[in-house]
Amino acid sequence: MNQDIEHKQGYCRSCGGMLYAEPALSYSNMPRSAQHLPKPGDDCSGTDLRIMECSRCGLLQLDCEPVPYYREVIRACGLSETMTEFRRKQFADFLAEFNLKGKKFLEAGCGSGEYLRIMRDAGTEAFGTEYSADSVNNCRKTGLNVLQMFPSGGGKIPGGPFDAFGLFNSFEHFPSPSDFLGTIRANLVENATGIIEVPDFEGSIRDSVFFTFIPDHLFYFTRETLKRTIEMNGFDVLRIDSVWHGNILSATVKRREKFHAAGFISAEENFRRKAMKFINGTETAFWGAGHEALFLLSSLCATGKDIKYVIDSAPFKQGRLTPATGIPIVPPDILEKDPPQSIIIAAGSYTGEIAEQIQKKYGRRFRLAVVKDNTLEELQ
Repeated sequence: MNQDIEHKQGYCRSCGGMLYAEPALSYSNMPRSAQHLPKPGDDCSGTDLRIMECSRCGLLQLDCEPVPYYREVIRACGLSETMTEFRRKQFADFLAEFNLKGKKFLEAGCGSGEYLRIMRDAGTEAFGTEYSADSVNNCRKTGLNVLQMFPSGGGKIPGGPFDAFGLFNSFEHFPSPSDFLGTIRANLVENATGIIEVPDFEGSIRDSVFFTFIPDHLFYFTRETLKRTIEMNGFDVLRIDSVWHGNILSATVKRREKFHAAGFISAEENFRRKAMKFINGTETAFWGAGHEALFLLSSLCATGKDIKYVIDSAPFKQGRLTPATGIPIVPPDILEKDPPQSIIIAAGSYTGEIAEQIQKKYGRRFRLAVVKDNTLEELQ
């Protein structure tokens, strides 16, 4: 799997849009990281932080390199009884809402398994991924099913596809949101649901909490920028809640379904059947040379049924041929000079008006059918 995603300086790590040239904020001599604190005798020098804003999606982000351990999830939440109780209730509610008991759940970036154990005990078939070898060993000692890996490059995660997933305060560390979320998405069943949580930067904006920035956190999400980031990567956001005393944005998401074309295929087949029954060996003209009519002509001519000509009132179309089918386009006075037996009207919002004009002028001289919605209706 590709674990090092190249970042183009001056461009958003999430959507690829250009960052504003001037930083929103700048700080000098800031800590280089929040973890792996230096020992006596180590280099304790600081670094400069520049908080940049994307001109396209609005996401605030640092323009520095990620910390060396960004693939590892480091938590102290297991020491908090109140956090444990909060997660038990949250996970139980999540499983009940989406009927996930007995289903496969993936925590991507599970640390030492603090949350994964709760999800397993809540009744899921729990899987985890974690980059730190020590954390993976700690997970396995307690019977958790955890792989040492960092999901990236769209690669397969053993044990999948999964019915649900969770990312808990790790997503803001990863330098390529699209690569990471894309890989997770590729390992989910079609209707999978998930929880994505990040620090709530809206509270920092509201209270001007200027000391929230650290190189570990490359991204600073609001509800809107979190929603945009998730949706750009193949998920629908069902809701976003501010939880844990307003410190966490918790997004409940669903894997976006692929477009299903069965309805289009069925409608086209139904239209062809009706059109062939209507034509039934008669000389038939089409009225309308717009894009919908041109498509229908190509579809009909594939059945071997000929169309006598296409009528259109627009002078710039007359004397031309229909693309793909080569049928002559003629003016409306053709009905006097070389009348057909039947007319199919496919002129979009003008269809009803044209049908009325033909009936008013010619009475029942022609059999008429109109394209309405996705089907063909014969007029009596």
